[in-house]
Amino acid sequence: MFRYSKLKYKKYGYIILLLLISYSCKKDVSVSEKRITAIAFGSCGSQWRPDWSIFNSILDKKPDLYIALGDNMYADVEGLEDQPFYPFFVDFGYQVLGQNKIFGKFKKQVPIIATWDDHDYGKNNGGNEFLYKQEAKNAFMKFWNVSSDNDMRSREGVYSAYYYGEGNQRIQILMLDTRWFLDVISDEPIAATTDASKKILGEPEWLWLEEELKKPAAIRIIGSSTQFCTEHNGYEAWANYPLEMERFYSTIRKTKAEGVFFISGDVHYAEINKRKVEGLYPIYDATSSGLTHMEDPAKPSIYRIGDPYTNLNFGMLRIDWDANPISIKQEIYSQSGDLVLSHQILLNELKF
Repeated sequence: MFRYSKLKYKKYGYIILLLLISYSCKKDVSVSEKRITAIAFGSCGSQWRPDWSIFNSILDKKPDLYIALGDNMYADVEGLEDQPFYPFFVDFGYQVLGQNKIFGKFKKQVPIIATWDDHDYGKNNGGNEFLYKQEAKNAFMKFWNVSSDNDMRSREGVYSAYYYGEGNQRIQILMLDTRWFLDVISDEPIAATTDASKKILGEPEWLWLEEELKKPAAIRIIGSSTQFCTEHNGYEAWANYPLEMERFYSTIRKTKAEGVFFISGDVHYAEINKRKVEGLYPIYDATSSGLTHMEDPAKPSIYRIGDPYTNLNFGMLRIDWDANPISIKQEIYSQSGDLVLSHQILLNELKF
C-alpha cells in the first residue's frame, strides 16, 4: 500500500512538473529551441526617409532573426518634450513606420527583437529625466508586439532576454535599455565622468543582467544601442561612463559568463572594435548604423579593427556550429548587400 501511494505520488508529481514546464514555456515567449546560424542587425532608420530598400538586401541574406538596435524610427521633436501632447509624436512615428511597405514585408517574414535609443525613446540624447518615457514604452511594446504576459510589462524600461537553441548550441541575446535609467552628463561634446552616482543602467537592470549571465549559454550577444568598445570621443558611448564599463567587466568576471560580445548602433557608420581587459577575455563590439541616412564622419577609435564603413549598412552574425572551434563571423554589408567589413571570432577566444 505504501509502495503504491509513493508511486502514485511520484506519477502525479511528474504530471505537475510537466504542466509547470509547459506553462513556463508558454509564458516565456523569449525562449525558442530553433538553432540560429544567421542574425542580422542594424540601427538608425528614419520613417521619413523614402528609401528603405536596404531591408530587401537584408532579406536576401536569409537571416533567422533581425535585431533592431535602436533609433528604429525618429519621434523626437526638440523643444516640445515637456508638452502634454508630446506622446502623439512617438505614436505617430510608429504609425508611419508601420505603413512602410518594404519594412512591413520584412517584418512579416523575419522575427525581430528590439531595443530603443534616444530618437525612438522620444528625446534626443535623453535619459531618465524624460517625462513621457512610460508612454513611449507603451508605444514600443505595441509596435513590437510584446505579449501581455511578458516580464517587460511589469518592470521599468525595455531590457529583455532571448534564448535560441539548446545545449552547446544555445544563444543568449540580452537587449539592454541604455535610456530609461540613464543619468545624462552634459550636451555634446560629452566629458567622461568618474562620478559613481551617474549611471547608464539602473540597479534593477544590473541585477537582471547578473542573473541572466548566470544562465547556461554557448554564445552571449549583448545588444546595446550605444557603442561599448569605442574610445571616448565626446559623443554618446559607454566610454563616457568608465565606472559603468568596469561594472560590466566585473559582472562578467563574477558570473564567469563566457562567450560574451556586443553589437551596437547609433553613430551612423559601421566598425568593429576590440578591447583587451585585464582578467577577462577580449571584448568585441560590432557596430552597424545608418539604415536610411548618414550623418557625421566616423570618429577615431584606438580599439577599431581595420577601417570604418561610412555609407548605409547593416550587420550580420554568422555562426558555424560545425566548425572546431565554433566560429562567429561579424560582417557589415552595404545597402546593396555587398560585404564591406568582416572579422571572425573563434568561440574558444571568449573564455577565461
